[in-house]
Amino acid sequence: MHDIYLTPADTLAVTVYEPNGSPAVKTRVWMISRRALVRNGRVEPSRSNQAFETDHLGQFHLGPQGQAFKLLALSDRGFAEVKDTVLLANPVVSLQPWGRVEGFVYSGLEPVANASVSLSANAAARRREREEISVDWHYSATSNQQGYFKLDRVRPGSMRIRRRINTGQVTFQTIEALKAEVVGGQTVTLQIGGGGRKVTGRFVLPDALDPGILNHGTFETLLVATEGGPQQADALAVPPERVPNVVRVIDQQGLLIDDILPGRYVLRATFHDPLLYDFLNLSAYYRSSIAEIEFPFTVPDPRSEEEYEQVIDLGDVPVVLKAQE
Repeated sequence: MHDIYLTPADTLAVTVYEPNGSPAVKTRVWMISRRALVRNGRVEPSRSNQAFETDHLGQFHLGPQGQAFKLLALSDRGFAEVKDTVLLANPVVSLQPWGRVEGFVYSGLEPVANASVSLSANAAARRREREEISVDWHYSATSNQQGYFKLDRVRPGSMRIRRRINTGQVTFQTIEALKAEVVGGQTVTLQIGGGGRKVTGRFVLPDALDPGILNHGTFETLLVATEGGPQQADALAVPPERVPNVVRVIDQQGLLIDDILPGRYVLRATFHDPLLYDFLNLSAYYRSSIAEIEFPFTVPDPRSEEEYEQVIDLGDVPVVLKAQE
């Protein structure tokens, strides 16, 4: 007969502190083995990530791990991301304070209600932080009747702010509006849009094209500023010659551009063959150009508020069939 004894494996006592130095009591902590998604400062559930909660001393115990991991801790006051190598050398986690982003969405002089605004780390920051074990941070908000929106529990860093705009009956486009540097413990206040004029027109399609092509995501538009245009190029998250405005389809073949600054522009569009749409072979679909628009126009600089509010009508905007090879 042999005596068999079971002994508990060594555990690591980890202490979490709030930004003010006090113990982070009843704070949720996740051990990330591959990827975590954080929406509006809160972790999306995942079976692959183990969750803990700190006790009255701000502590929790972490058992031995057979793989690399990252620790993610979130409280109402702050957050922390810690690599396993750092944690094993010093099992203390100090939370950094959240940042905050707020602002208003405008079109011309009017606030925009129910505007969809999103925020995420900019591409350069994502490339710098790209690791096998990743935490992806995404934020979204909807503006109120006064055009106001706010985002709390924002991770500090370089961020891009985008706005989603419906462009047709079943289509939408997301434009990159601004970039912001979020600092912990501070609020970034900004304005999306405003200061531009409203432009309308009418798409004129050749008989060979079904008007429904305008409402089913089968064409792409691009506004290019040839002179003037965006006066806030340094604040834009796109090259300054590309204008972050959306060309919307209204009343079947109507055209609407909201909030475009004075300048000279070219409206370019490429139409694709809807019969070639294949989710598994999108490259072939986007190469299937069957028609196009190349339409220059000017947005005058208004001399008065009354003139500013006048709608600029482009009239007919012709869609031209492309010669097929």
